[in-house]
Amino acid sequence: MRFGIRIKLFLVSVILVIAVVATSGFYLEVKLSAEIELVKETELYRHARTARELIQSHPEASTIEAVDALADRLGSATSARVTVIAQDGSVLGDSELSPTQIQKVENHGLRLEVLEALSSGRGSAKRHSATLGTDMVYVALPYPLDDGRGVVRMAMPLTDLDRAIAGLKLLLFVAGILGVGAAVFMSGLASFLMSRALMRVVKRELTQADEPERFVAALVEERDRFESIRQEFVANVSHELRTPVSIIRANAETLMSGAMDDPETAREFLSALQRNAERLSNLINDLLDISKIDSGEYNLRPKDISVEAVARYTVDTVEKAAEAKNLTLKIDLQPGLQVHADEKALGQVFFNLLDNAIKYTPSKGQVTVRARCSNKTVRIEVSDNGPGIEPKHQARIFERFYRVDTGRSREMGSTGLGLSIVKNLTEAMGGQVGLDTASPHGSIFWLEFPITKVTT
Repeated sequence: MRFGIRIKLFLVSVILVIAVVATSGFYLEVKLSAEIELVKETELYRHARTARELIQSHPEASTIEAVDALADRLGSATSARVTVIAQDGSVLGDSELSPTQIQKVENHGLRLEVLEALSSGRGSAKRHSATLGTDMVYVALPYPLDDGRGVVRMAMPLTDLDRAIAGLKLLLFVAGILGVGAAVFMSGLASFLMSRALMRVVKRELTQADEPERFVAALVEERDRFESIRQEFVANVSHELRTPVSIIRANAETLMSGAMDDPETAREFLSALQRNAERLSNLINDLLDISKIDSGEYNLRPKDISVEAVARYTVDTVEKAAEAKNLTLKIDLQPGLQVHADEKALGQVFFNLLDNAIKYTPSKGQVTVRARCSNKTVRIEVSDNGPGIEPKHQARIFERFYRVDTGRSREMGSTGLGLSIVKNLTEAMGGQVGLDTASPHGSIFWLEFPITKVTT
């Protein structure tokens, strides 16, 4: 079965993405599983020290009934199995057994964790418990008795660890699916766009080429150019996806390692999970818009629309974000201006420009939306009095994934695609877009559309 170039490009990209995600996911799962087991074991040792202090503070508890009562209290308080063992290996108390059952329990003197505790001061082991009929993890600490030394042992079913690890796997699976899904979509999009463009070149050259050599040379040149574009596109998308997915995984690891037991800490990590999930969602939405524009599938329905109506609606949408930063939103619109454009697309252009201005304007600053008629065109401006953009960056500011300050942009949730969408949509509607420097500082992003009419 032979595949076309588009399918081949897509399959290679998808296989690479899945291989990377699967390998990193497996490594992270193994590492985190070991970390969770270590955390649980440390917790058991902490409970064992508490139990040892309690038993030592009750020297009068010398009978099985008295010691077993202490073990029952400790087991209830720690949600773990507590066993008190004499130096000769006989069981003096157990939180899971009655005094009658304790007298029938086999000697524990040769248990690995007991031997280690008596010889080195602490011991641990994992094995199947014949008494309880389940796999357990044990830790043990010695304590002084009148006739020598005994051992306090804490145990927890491995099913508890399995549940914790299962929860972790679920979080990793969800994060992995998000990352793989987005990456697969990006790879498919890149393959589709490149193969479609390559086919156009082939058809053009076939109709125009006078010599086979010139055709082959042109085809090789275009192939190399498309391959360079593909590599840059996949690298950019992979880089953008890696950060939120890594943060989601890291926060999931921290939560599963015990942070979820502290409500305040858990809230912080869950908030970070939510922010980065939203960032992934925004990135995917922007990439979907870019792909629709590139493929001509963004369904534009141009008609005569009021610039003022679209601008005021968009300003209302971002007003709360501006208030949160204590910014002033100013509207200066010439009444009655109409342009022939798609209302939804123009609204998205307005939103992206205003959203950018609000993000990068310092507190107590000002963002202004202005529209004027000049020389049969409508010039729309979104200006701010923020730090502005240096001239060396202005020529590339509308490129995909281009950021002036990469760290600050990502921190603010920027996908690096907003201005590219502005440029593509504006030009698709027959308009122009550009950037000027405001005085004394700040930026002015402008749009120009042919005017259809001015109503009064």
